[in-house]
This record gives sequence, C-alpha cells and structure tokens, in this order.
Amino acid sequence: MTPVDRGPRGNPGGSGSADECRRPKPAAFFAGSNGKPETVWRNMTNFETIKENRAFQRAYSRGKYYVGPVLVTYVVKKRGRALRIGITTGKKIGNAVRRNRSRRIIREAFRELSEHVAPGYDLVFVARAKTPFVKCGDVKRVMEQHLTRAGLLAPLQNNK
Repeated sequence: MTPVDRGPRGNPGGSGSADECRRPKPAAFFAGSNGKPETVWRNMTNFETIKENRAFQRAYSRGKYYVGPVLVTYVVKKRGRALRIGITTGKKIGNAVRRNRSRRIIREAFRELSEHVAPGYDLVFVARAKTPFVKCGDVKRVMEQHLTRAGLLAPLQNNK
C-alpha cells in the first residue's frame, strides 16, 4: 500500500501549505494617487445590502411605497451617500426554492438598473406571490416603473 499525499487540511490530493486554504484578501492592492495602497474589492456593485432589522422597519414605516403585481418597492431617503437595498420574501411566496428564486430574480433585475439609480436612498423590495414564476425582464420592467415614479431613475432609452 502506497502512502496518500495529504493536503493542508488532511484531505487526499493536496500538496499546498495551510495558507492556500484561507480565504483571499480583497482582490488586489495597488498604490493610489497619494502613494498609499488602495483596496479594490471583488464586489463590483455600486450598492450595499441592508442587513439590520431596524433599517427594514424604517423603510416600512417611513418610506414611500409603490405596488405592482410582482413587486412592492419601499423608498426612504437616508443621510449617507450610499445606495442600499434589501430584499424580503415572506412565506406566502412558497417553499425555500421559490423564495430563493424570487430573491435572485429581484437582485439580478436591480443589478442591471443600479448604475442609473440615484444614491442616498434605502430601497426595500418585497416579493409577491407571482415573483418566482416570472422572468427577470418582467421584474426589471416593474422595478424601472417604480423607481421612475419615485424620481430615482431617469427613463431609460434602450431596454436590453
């Protein structure tokens, strides 16, 4: 019987050091205009994600809302310059597969519109019962209508 080459975590087939298993740092470091290193992050979006409950509650209670057949959008102005989004899918949507599909569809629709949205707002998107059954383009169209009515998005010329 021949010995098995073990990797850094004891798994067969690896020959690297323990450092290879660790999560990499942000994508790259390079010298900026002031000579100090700047960080380039892997996430190339121009928005942040809302994670804390109080931000969702603030949007529900103080925000203006726009209702559509596949999506409800809550918009609330905030002090910072960053654009933040939150996505909510309740149990009415269905099982975990349908809720996750709804979140993916909403996230992708917003990603396509995000560079045209004005910063300084919290946006909360709530999936509705039809959301897991529609295409991303349908959600994008409704989202575009909501954001235009809210005054955060200039009407887009080409719908690709």
